[in-house]
Amino acid sequence: MLRVALFAFAAASVLSAAVVKQTPGAMIDFGAAEIDAAIKAGRVSDRFVIRVAAGTGIEPDGYSVQATQSGAARTITITGADARGAMYGALDVAEMVRAGRPAITDRVHKPSLRVRGYHFNLPLKSVRMDEYTDFVQRDRPDWFYDLDGYWDPFLDQLARWRYNQITLWDPHPYDRIVHLKKYPEAHSVPAAEIDRNIRFFRELFRRAKLRGIDTYLITWNIHVSHAFAKAHGISDTGQDTPLVRDYMRECVRTLIETYPDLTGMGTAPGERMTRVPDTKHMEGPEKEEWIKDTYTRAIRESGRNIPFLHRYWEGRPKAVEDFAADYKDIGPVYVELKFNGEHLYSLPTPHFYESGWTEQKPRNYRILWHLWNSDMYVMRWGDPDFVRQVVRNCQSEYSDGFMYGTEFKIPGEDRIHSAAASKHVTWKYEWQRRWYTKMLWGRLGYDADLPEQRLHGQLAERFGPRAARPLYLALQNASRLMLEVTNFHWNYMDYDWWVEGCVGPADNRQPRTGDAFHDVHEFIYNYTIEDRWLNIPEYVERMLTPGVSRSGGHLTPYDVADRVEADARSALARHAEAAALVNGATGEWECTSSDIRALAELGLYYAEKIRGATDLMFAYRSKDKERQASAVRHLEAAVGHWEKLTTINDSHYKPHIIISHSTTEPYSWGKYLPHVKNDVEIARELRPAPEKLKIRHRFGTTERDYI
Repeated sequence: MLRVALFAFAAASVLSAAVVKQTPGAMIDFGAAEIDAAIKAGRVSDRFVIRVAAGTGIEPDGYSVQATQSGAARTITITGADARGAMYGALDVAEMVRAGRPAITDRVHKPSLRVRGYHFNLPLKSVRMDEYTDFVQRDRPDWFYDLDGYWDPFLDQLARWRYNQITLWDPHPYDRIVHLKKYPEAHSVPAAEIDRNIRFFRELFRRAKLRGIDTYLITWNIHVSHAFAKAHGISDTGQDTPLVRDYMRECVRTLIETYPDLTGMGTAPGERMTRVPDTKHMEGPEKEEWIKDTYTRAIRESGRNIPFLHRYWEGRPKAVEDFAADYKDIGPVYVELKFNGEHLYSLPTPHFYESGWTEQKPRNYRILWHLWNSDMYVMRWGDPDFVRQVVRNCQSEYSDGFMYGTEFKIPGEDRIHSAAASKHVTWKYEWQRRWYTKMLWGRLGYDADLPEQRLHGQLAERFGPRAARPLYLALQNASRLMLEVTNFHWNYMDYDWWVEGCVGPADNRQPRTGDAFHDVHEFIYNYTIEDRWLNIPEYVERMLTPGVSRSGGHLTPYDVADRVEADARSALARHAEAAALVNGATGEWECTSSDIRALAELGLYYAEKIRGATDLMFAYRSKDKERQASAVRHLEAAVGHWEKLTTINDSHYKPHIIISHSTTEPYSWGKYLPHVKNDVEIARELRPAPEKLKIRHRFGTTERDYI
């Protein structure tokens, strides 16, 4: 179980004389309590002073640490540029004390990124979210309203992980969280439930503020409540009328007036914005005019100056710049850009965005990179080197940071373990199970140069100091191979590809080969994330064309397979080392061990599948029987690894919905074993690919006949 400190902890505990708070405030209290707990656990004799001092040259969210000696006594002074910086400094020192590192040296620390956000979809029944299934957990969201049991520990942990923003996403929450006096017919729930929600969200925003966490409410456009649409005989999505505009102004204005501790809000010029009466899709400037006439106008009328987070999706750079220029007297504007489409876990450099977003001048907005995780949300993931590279690539003169998260999972109750595996579950929530991943993005987002030993320390607290290093490497190897696979088998949209399960229909939810499973043909007829990776048809053409360089300096499919296998083998070897050294956290180790072994087997499966697909393409082109036989052997080996994966994961995780757009039935690895075996039959029979099979490009598809 994660060690958590509730908000009541700092106020209720009596600090030892060794901790002196020179500046009052909840964040200072929290940092001081963390140091005090570390002192009591480690019997440290130093004196610690925590303060905020403006004008010291420290950047916002930053801090300095200074050690002074007076005879045998030593005083550690933590000075923050602001309360949040002082809290982070105290948390840093507390961690070092807890790890037994008394040699705290003088230093000044500034954050690597100003904004380190967490994407959180609200588990409330709403308009667009009816499309989704597992991630909303709507059937019993009691945990969501538990301020003491769920939110206090979660917010505490976000602060420890150095997140300073949480964005709450919902297409249209207003009818459930504010009283719309002008449009009472819009409410979808009873007044008593709205009152309950108001009390809850006011307290949630207040508690987040006490931990230095900014809160934003993010919506899509155009949506209205089901009740409002029914009352006025209009569509609940996409319809622009004077009535809808006035209704939206009422929603936004009332929201801001109702929640004084809400930091900011945002929206998108989304897919559902159409003119009335011709019902044509709005263009970029029209969408921004709509947002100005609703959101901006309502915010002005509220009298508050708040930041605005403007999603880029369906927007145009020049039009959004015009919006930002108009809004700048109210507050700062952030523009959200997806870092690598909807698959963060690919390359550590951003792709697939229009250069105008970052290059146009003037630019009255700052970029927030959306680290959209549609890849790894069941098994544990942890490659610190990849995180560091992403963070450094988020650092620029036009960017302030990132928000990290997924559309498909919220960090609510951990419900995915089988009855047998639930015996090793010593936690309650998803964010506790996958703490390592979330910790890496927050801590390294704040300090990309955080020493590796500090991350070992995080693992050592749970699994013992001797196991920390090999476990760190096992997780890194098992995680890195997933990046390699997605870089080679690249698909832009979230519903196109889920690497943990080898599924995802393409072409806007329509499977190209009749099923969600990505069979051997899908692996042949698929593009790579960059030209420096050769896809299978390109590589085979090169090899069969006289006088053409075999690789031309590119990574070949066989290179990718070798890399993936090497990482998988290393993960298994490091896992074996760690298993012999683990001390403590028995249940968590059992769960972590299962994930590492499953990821390694999945990597070995992909390595053999890539080799088999490449050999099969050679057989299609040259009718070479030896190549065909080789394809069969590799794909048979792939079956063996999938069977091992199934044995591990289907006893560990119960079947559950994993990608809303890919399959509407609960997923299990065993369910797709017949599909895996069918790859062997395709190769054995030299069964041709379906006619007009599309090559999926980096964004979109095109048809090309390779056979």
